[in-house]
Amino acid sequence: KTVERVYDRAQFAQAWFANKYGTAYIIAKDLNRFLAVKERAAEFYSMPPGPGDEERAKLIESQLLFNERVELIEVSGPWARARAAEQESLLADKKTLAPYEGWLRLESLAFSLPSPGTAVVKAKTVKAGALELSLGVKLRLIDGPGGAKAFLPGGPALSLAEKDFNRLPQKAAQADLRPGILKAARFFLGDKYYWGGRSAWGIDCSGLVNLAYRAWGLELPRNADDQFAASRSVSLENLKPADLIFSAEASKPGFINHVMLYAGGGNLIEATGDTNSVREISFAEKFGADFKKARNGMVAGGKKIFFRKVIN
Repeated sequence: KTVERVYDRAQFAQAWFANKYGTAYIIAKDLNRFLAVKERAAEFYSMPPGPGDEERAKLIESQLLFNERVELIEVSGPWARARAAEQESLLADKKTLAPYEGWLRLESLAFSLPSPGTAVVKAKTVKAGALELSLGVKLRLIDGPGGAKAFLPGGPALSLAEKDFNRLPQKAAQADLRPGILKAARFFLGDKYYWGGRSAWGIDCSGLVNLAYRAWGLELPRNADDQFAASRSVSLENLKPADLIFSAEASKPGFINHVMLYAGGGNLIEATGDTNSVREISFAEKFGADFKKARNGMVAGGKKIFFRKVIN
């Protein structure tokens, strides 16, 4: 017999996703869940963007890290609609958390067996062969005589240095946990603010909080309002470093649109579009109010301010 057609890898993947034929699909019909991101970070859009950079920037919802799991919903040309299994957001009922839905490039995905990560990158970036891994990337490690090796989707097993990751589940002492979260957040100081960013190469306010906590084994929802819902109120007197400060417009107190990390000493760390940067500043400079007199639910600088915590 002659070969009727030879597909390259991208063509084969697109045909398989669209038609779902073959022995593998017959054996395991839920292979849409056997997918992970194979790039260092993949943009996640509310809808497939057009060619213009301006339109593209407006449509970014988040970023998916390398090895982050997704569930395929549908394919449209070079785009895949998917659920981000490791990024949750509240549904319209404001009670139920569910995976974020959006669009990413089909070529960003690779087949990967679903297995829980046993380690998370705690350095801002780590070189893994030809790939650079971001803070917050989760990997399944196998310990051996030559040290820990990570098995990567779409690639070979690679060795990693113990100093660059935290083991999961993370059992850090309280004395290490809060400083570790703040250290992770401070990696980004001076970086440019990036709407929808959630990686070492671009970050927004809730992305910063999400990754800083994730690097120390604590999972928070993706967006600021959802992080607010997942946290608990705390008084100023009991506010500790790495706790969270949220704000809403005073005219819309029920709509949380910003989150910051309390850095101690009356300071906070934030990724903000106000200065288009990640910065550490005093509460007084941010809100024009005396931190020592601050109270939960107070209004200052046109913002309604809330103190919250995740860690006991």
